[in-house]
Amino acid sequence: MAKNFNLSLYQITINKRRDKKNYEVLSDFMNGTDLLKIVNGLLKTWKYVPTENTEQGISQIQKDDENERVFRIMNIDSKDQLFANGRYITGIIESGDYGTEENIVDVLTGKPSHTKKITESILYPFYFMFYLPENSKLGFLIVERIGNLGIYSLIESKLRLYTAPKIDDDCVLKVRPLVLKKLVNDHLKYVTGGAKKIIFEKVRKEDLHVSKLSNGQVSDENVDNIEVVYNAKRNNLFNISQWFNVMNKSDKSSFYIVEDIEYEDVKFEFKVQGTPRKVSIKEIEKLGTYMDITEFVTLANNKYPTYESINKQAHLLITHIKEQFNHEKE
Repeated sequence: MAKNFNLSLYQITINKRRDKKNYEVLSDFMNGTDLLKIVNGLLKTWKYVPTENTEQGISQIQKDDENERVFRIMNIDSKDQLFANGRYITGIIESGDYGTEENIVDVLTGKPSHTKKITESILYPFYFMFYLPENSKLGFLIVERIGNLGIYSLIESKLRLYTAPKIDDDCVLKVRPLVLKKLVNDHLKYVTGGAKKIIFEKVRKEDLHVSKLSNGQVSDENVDNIEVVYNAKRNNLFNISQWFNVMNKSDKSSFYIVEDIEYEDVKFEFKVQGTPRKVSIKEIEKLGTYMDITEFVTLANNKYPTYESINKQAHLLITHIKEQFNHEKE
């Protein structure tokens, strides 16, 4: 099966431990600390390390013994694939698992060609980009996924460990998935028509308490959660794409909020090739956290995207990010 290549999006923030709304300016916090320099410092520790013993040198390998994983900045023709340009840091990280033994065969003949040892690892090349705008409380991380393989958890955990001793104890670094409305809409346009049914789940609204609707005959204590269902009229459909663009989450929880009504999730029922299917807003949100670039990258001789072609797609994502957040500021 052909490999799929995706770019996943994440947002980076630093907030006070007891005040989640109090975000720090990432380029200037703690009296002049710049998170970009911290990130660059971490990545440099993963670089190629030459030695006097050979002409080619030996690449330094970072080991994550707990997860049995190794990683390093990729080196091509004696050049580290790590690039800093203004407020951007991009590059390629090689990473793979170890700790198991597998047979490697020639797919043309089926004959064994090698047995991967427990101490060996197959390294996959993953593109990454850090973009930390000047005077911004929000930074961005873009990471390549190859099929179901990725390095987000690796970067997130190592960045937190490396950053912790360099920032105040009351500062918390967070790297979380970022939803781009542009990507959501791009995915939703392939859903023909609209939703036939809308189901609000875990609704919070006093007027909907069963004790009130039943005139006190049923106790609220017996209710697990409240669902509100809307069915479209015959030959009519609900437009879910435009509606998603105006949805807002409550600051105090994972609930969505409209005026004084809160709900945890919404499911939409629509037909796919004549078969009813339900998709929740949380599932739809996930569509906005990545971009499929399989058809838009150039493959190198190793059948993985070239740095230049994937870097171009990453900057296209940055354009969409700037458009969304500049619009939200207006």
